[in-house]
Amino acid sequence: MHVLTFMYPSAPGETFNLKHYYDTHLPMGAGLAKKLLDIDVSKMIIQQVRGPENGGLPAPYFVLCHVILKSEEEVDRLSGIFAFDEAAKRLSEDWPKYTPLAPQVMVSEWTVLEDMDALRTRFTEVLEPEYAAAAE
Repeated sequence: MHVLTFMYPSAPGETFNLKHYYDTHLPMGAGLAKKLLDIDVSKMIIQQVRGPENGGLPAPYFVLCHVILKSEEEVDRLSGIFAFDEAAKRLSEDWPKYTPLAPQVMVSEWTVLEDMDALRTRFTEVLEPEYAAAAE
């Protein structure tokens, strides 16, 4: 999977307005991708980090938005959306309405492993015997 991730840094004493993010910013981003780049975003995965204030661990981010795209070429094009004045203006002016800091951006390719039985089998049939033999 070809992914463009927007990572929203957390800051002490600050909050993240998820309602505005879902209701305004995400539709704006998807809409501008279509309008300016003719990219149909196929999926967004929103990862809300559970920090200490919600019983989780200290974390450097409030939210990560993983934008799933069809090709590496689409990821490259979308990562340049701020070259368009309209996108740069509208998206950056919206940030203070839901987050204290501008997002960081990362391009990646994901591999989804679904055959967990094969991983467990490799552990029990290959890795565990090798470990036991080395420990003797």
